[in-house]
Amino acid sequence: MIKKNVLNKFHNQGFVVTKIKNKKILKTIKKFLTNSFKEVIKQKDIINHYHKKIYDKKHYIFQRKIQKFILKNNLHFEIIKTNDEFFKSILGNDICVTNHVNLRIVRPMIDFDNLNFHRDTDLGHTPYEINCWIPLFDTNIQNALHILPRSHLKNLDYFKSKKINTRFKKGSLQNQLGYLYKSFKHKTFDYKKMKPIKCKFGELIIFYSSCMHGTKANTSNKTRFSIDFNLSNPFYPIKWKHHGNEEKYKTIITSKIVSTAQKKNNNN
Repeated sequence: MIKKNVLNKFHNQGFVVTKIKNKKILKTIKKFLTNSFKEVIKQKDIINHYHKKIYDKKHYIFQRKIQKFILKNNLHFEIIKTNDEFFKSILGNDICVTNHVNLRIVRPMIDFDNLNFHRDTDLGHTPYEINCWIPLFDTNIQNALHILPRSHLKNLDYFKSKKINTRFKKGSLQNQLGYLYKSFKHKTFDYKKMKPIKCKFGELIIFYSSCMHGTKANTSNKTRFSIDFNLSNPFYPIKWKHHGNEEKYKTIITSKIVSTAQKKNNNN
């Protein structure tokens, strides 16, 4: 059973950090990442020193390679399936997950590796989604994801902002990796209220899509690696397509009552 205080914190604060019950899939991603790094630099080295070894275009090519590995093997789906009890306690017995997964590689003091503070609802996401953010190595206060507690309780237009262009273009390789082609500048907002959320390997953060979040500069001496994606319930009012006609979600967990009903409908 999921502890009641964990669920209460999630709904009250807008986010919660919890342990992953089965870390096997996460270890698979981490192993592929570290082995790929060794192949690129042609020697053994510490993956946290990535920023000293891989630069410019090679950085994005490497990032895309790891992202493709995750997508090809549906590994983010498997993380949810092997920890289904927790996610069912949040979303119910039917769960859908975005087909896309973002792989974030945030190098020390590289500003454009960071996402400015925003709510996903600012980007057209529905408030019926939740975000799942998973580090591939331990994080600390200097390189953590930042969240504004209880910001999910504010109206969707509460944080007044204007869109600003970034260095990346819509549809570019960087955009496909999860970098924004438009960012946000908030007119009146105290960024000091943002809270760094430490998260270790084997843990994850879930938060409401209407929760203010983002990253400041990575001031540690280590590159931060993480993945993130969205979840919802297929019976919530969500957008099933995005970027024109691209399928956004796939249902990966189906309740018994729904699977039985679908079989009856197919037989008619």
